[in-house]
Amino acid sequence: MARLSDMNATWAGRGLVSHLDHFAPLSSAQVQALADRVGDIADRLHLADEQETSAAERVEAANDDWLRACAKAGGFLYEPGRPDKSDPPRRYSGFWYASGKTEPPFLLLDMAQGHEWDDKVALLVRRKNMAVPPHRFVQFNAAGTQTRDLRFFDHGDSIHYGLCQGWLGFGDPHFSGQPQGELVIRVGATHPALASAGLPIAITLAASQPLEPPRSGAVKYFAAALDWFGTSARQNYLARLDEGLAADHRWMQSLIPTRFLAMASVLTKEGWHPLDPQQTAMLLRARPDPDDKNRIQGRMQKLLTPAAGVCSQHVSVIDADLKDLRTKDLRQVKKAWTDRKQVIEAEGETLAQGFRNRAAARARVDNQSMVNALRGQVEADERRATLAILMAQTRMKLTGTAIAAAIQSHPRRLMHACLRFVAPEGG
Repeated sequence: MARLSDMNATWAGRGLVSHLDHFAPLSSAQVQALADRVGDIADRLHLADEQETSAAERVEAANDDWLRACAKAGGFLYEPGRPDKSDPPRRYSGFWYASGKTEPPFLLLDMAQGHEWDDKVALLVRRKNMAVPPHRFVQFNAAGTQTRDLRFFDHGDSIHYGLCQGWLGFGDPHFSGQPQGELVIRVGATHPALASAGLPIAITLAASQPLEPPRSGAVKYFAAALDWFGTSARQNYLARLDEGLAADHRWMQSLIPTRFLAMASVLTKEGWHPLDPQQTAMLLRARPDPDDKNRIQGRMQKLLTPAAGVCSQHVSVIDADLKDLRTKDLRQVKKAWTDRKQVIEAEGETLAQGFRNRAAARARVDNQSMVNALRGQVEADERRATLAILMAQTRMKLTGTAIAAAIQSHPRRLMHACLRFVAPEGG
């Protein structure tokens, strides 16, 4: 018992330490650096009067505004703060299709239309509302006949992904090139965008394209080395290579995150005047008044004032900013790549040495008949050791190729729009 007590007291100091920790030590500075990268978009959309301080809270506030705007645009309904009937103090947000005259602009995979209750999903939008311990389900009614999985609304959730792809697909034909029309948006009387007094606003959004997972002929070379193995073993080795490449891709993505930039200008009597970051964030966030029940309505009309010139100016400024950010990111990647290669090499060598040790132990038997019986297993372990080294070399080659490609190219996606915000009729 004394030994177990000692083990429990020292487990945090000894048992959880990895032999590879010196390559990537976990520290508060490292965690903060990752959070700062997540917060790149959050900072650009943060409004001065908001109380949220962390990057995660700012993203959640923007997500809440986004869901409210989806409901205001029509086709969807969003109700934050719904009580869980199994535990009324616990709250969640409901999201479903609007019924009646308003059709949704697109359908979501996990929300079936036309079946009672099937289209309703339960969302957890803010982490501070998460129960301790977390609950996986909520009840829509007291009888418990309408139970739903509780989904965290963020990247990785199919509803979040479906809304992203749906709105991009819905808007891409209109906003992927230079503005050809002017979108007149009728908002509630308290909407902050009315500060523009109905003047045209040109806005340009840019996002650096996510890095693609590395692929090249090196994978085929690795696959060719699997000819000795059966179908199941081949699939297992290729799956392990995919897992390693996915880990390398996540490592790259953490150092070269997607960057989001936006620039907007309003047309005044003196010409196009750039808006400051806070004014631009206010336009992008939408931030509808929850007490205003009016729908946000939009219609496309003929472009009354050419906006190609000002959009080109936006792109020049944005590309310069993206170049500076990407240069900084790549400098960090090249510096970190040396340590990353050591990690991959260490993983491969450790695995290979384990197979070599087992092969050597099997080859040391004294009985000649056992030597003959184990020869196939010894040779298989030797091949496994060779494959472990080859897998590490393949990962290093592909990831190095991806880094070189990232240095050479700076892909980004652009969207342009010309907007005019107007008050409700009779307002």
